[in-house]
Amino acid sequence: MKLRILALAALASLFVACGGGKNTPESVTERFHKSLTEADYSTAKSLATEEGKKSIESLESMANMGNAMGNKEEKKKVEIKEVKCETKETDAVCTCKSVEGGEEKTTTYNLVKKDDKWLVDYKKLDLGGGDMNMTPESDTTNTDMNESTEGDSTATE
Repeated sequence: MKLRILALAALASLFVACGGGKNTPESVTERFHKSLTEADYSTAKSLATEEGKKSIESLESMANMGNAMGNKEEKKKVEIKEVKCETKETDAVCTCKSVEGGEEKTTTYNLVKKDDKWLVDYKKLDLGGGDMNMTPESDTTNTDMNESTEGDSTATE
């Protein structure tokens, strides 16, 4: 009996230590992309840096204003095809290939590791009259506030 309990405890510890694959750059990128595209803003914010949360809150506010004005945001479903990440210590650049509304999309995200947790560094907001679309679906969506910074998160078809 004690041996069974010990074996179960060891197995449970192994599963917890591996985290079920939930805290890898790939899994965080997949969950972030899916939640942001499907307008699940609370989940997206839970996977973002503090600065990223502010950008998502702005996106959420704009969506809510549109909804209040009668422009109901259509909930999109996304199918993730592939996520690949290049990881260097506490930074990762991840590319997410997906199908959204029948169209194939490729989106690149920058991630940082803070307190042993991978977070998406989502910084999309252009108030200068440019692209106001903050979802990762445009041909060249830039998720960084600086238009031409190396390593920006972008989306292309």
